[in-house]
Parts: sequence; structure tokens; C-alpha cells
Amino acid sequence: MDVALRGGLVSSTNFDVAAGGLLDGEVGYRLTPAWRSAAYMGWATVRSTSSADSTQQFEAVRFGARGAWHMRPARTLDPWAGISFGGFRTTGVSPGRWGAELGFDVGLDVRIAPRVVIGPAFALMIPLGNGQLHPWTTPVGGYFSGIPVNVPLPLLRIAVAF
Repeated sequence: MDVALRGGLVSSTNFDVAAGGLLDGEVGYRLTPAWRSAAYMGWATVRSTSSADSTQQFEAVRFGARGAWHMRPARTLDPWAGISFGGFRTTGVSPGRWGAELGFDVGLDVRIAPRVVIGPAFALMIPLGNGQLHPWTTPVGGYFSGIPVNVPLPLLRIAVAF
């Protein structure tokens, strides 16, 4: 069993210039040395940097399940690829709305101690259903870009095994 935190900057294709942050906590379990499953919960926000208008901001609580295949488990450098499915509940401009997302992740774990890894991760999250409710594609003043994905920027992941 392990616990992990991952977070970093995110960017959206919806606002003219948008940036935000993401922080997820997860509890995982190795089904085999190579296959890891996890449940996650976290928070995300995206805000337009081209305006001081606070209505051009979006926040959401995120939760779901994630699975990853580790190509070199227990080695110093361990590249991995994963998929996630989860939901979110908005807390910003349109509070109380629910939605779902599908995610694809890749990363590289660097073992810094026998039970501790740290490394970069890239995540691409795609909203399911009404993309206008997704943290990365929320409408701003009724405007929707129609591109329902976030721009994957590097996240930092740290995990400790028990």
C-alpha cells in the first residue's frame, strides 16, 4: 500500500490565457509489482489571467480511481502509464454541479529511498458528457471554446509505500 500526492500547474484551452493548479491525494495498492491501482481525491482551479473578473474562475473537488502500469517496478527509474476515471463537483462560478472525466497519465518515478519515489507526471483530462461543466472547459460569460481538454503541464508526484 502507498500514499501519494501530486500537484502542479494546469492550463486550459477555454480562456484566452488561463492557468491554475491541481492537488490530488491518493491511496494506492500494487496488484502486482507492475500494476498499481489507486483511489484519489483532490482540488483543481483554473482562472483567466487576462482579466481581473472573479467570474472567470472555476474550482472543483475531484475524485475517482486510477490504474497505472509500471515498466520497471522497484528500479531507480520507473516509467509508467495510466488511466483514470472520476468525477468532480464544482465549487466556483457554478457551485454544486457534478460531472465526469477520463484521464490519461504518463510519468517517471525516481526512487530516492527504498519506499519513496518522486517524479514528473503529465495528465490529459477529457470531460465526459457536458464539457461545459468541466474544470478545464468551463464557460466564461457564456463563451465555450469547444475544446474539451486541459493542456498537460508537468505535475510533481511523490509517493511513500508502507
